[in-house]
Amino acid sequence: MTRQFAAFALVVVVAAPTARAEEAFEGARSLAMGGALRAAAVSNPSLYLNPAALAVGRLYHVEAAYQYEAGAQGHLANASVVDSTNAVAGGIGATYSVSDPDHADRTAYDLRLGLGVPIGRAFSLGATLKYLHLIQDGVPRTGSPVAAEEGEPLLDDLTFDAGALLRVASFLSFGVTGYNLTALDSPEAPMKVGFGAAVNVAELAVIDSDVILDLSTYGKVAARYGIGGEYFAANRYPLRVGYTIDPWLDQQFLSGGLGYVDQRFAAEVSVRQGIAGSSSTTVTAALRFFVH
Repeated sequence: MTRQFAAFALVVVVAAPTARAEEAFEGARSLAMGGALRAAAVSNPSLYLNPAALAVGRLYHVEAAYQYEAGAQGHLANASVVDSTNAVAGGIGATYSVSDPDHADRTAYDLRLGLGVPIGRAFSLGATLKYLHLIQDGVPRTGSPVAAEEGEPLLDDLTFDAGALLRVASFLSFGVTGYNLTALDSPEAPMKVGFGAAVNVAELAVIDSDVILDLSTYGKVAARYGIGGEYFAANRYPLRVGYTIDPWLDQQFLSGGLGYVDQRFAAEVSVRQGIAGSSSTTVTAALRFFVH
């Protein structure tokens, strides 16, 4: 890693205060595309979707993002940097959030370090070490469990994700990621596995379909499905749309987003809206700078 990367990592880890539980933050591109992208992630979103994708391309990107969740009255701030200009690609990220779902008054943070290694031209592996911390000060009106003792966090653990990415051809790729593989035994950070398949059409459009299996929350495997598409208009304006369905919770969501990309930076905004079983709205905005 470069010295600049190491310096940025130190700043984020030291300065990041207390973000929400695992998978609370969704990047603008993924959120707009139905929560998919495990087979088509690149750059900063790789830290949260599939660390193997950190090794795709040669780049050095810095991103800042903000996310608002209307249903949980949640505000999230995220900062990340990825560097794949060396033989081993790496990235660091920090998310801070405050929310008040059902008067629960939550504060949390998520700090992570990811590494990705290419194995030949078509295959890569990656892993992400994560520190997750969640405090809940209020008592939900629904009677949901709180910390065993006052002042004790609901979540205060190290865990890791691991992923693989296979590019079968220039237009077809497959991805798989395991999340929270140390089995934290917490509904705030369940053990999950996600599978994705993506088709790239002439470098102008991407279609990605994912399934995410929750292995620990409900006592049986619960699946969530997402599909999304992206088209680059005028080779500069990404237009995105997505759909998510969660049969276990009987929820469905529609999402969409747009952005602007040039040689120096990218700006993105996305919205996800519940259309069945949920009326929640989530908005994410991100600004990414291309250092290399």
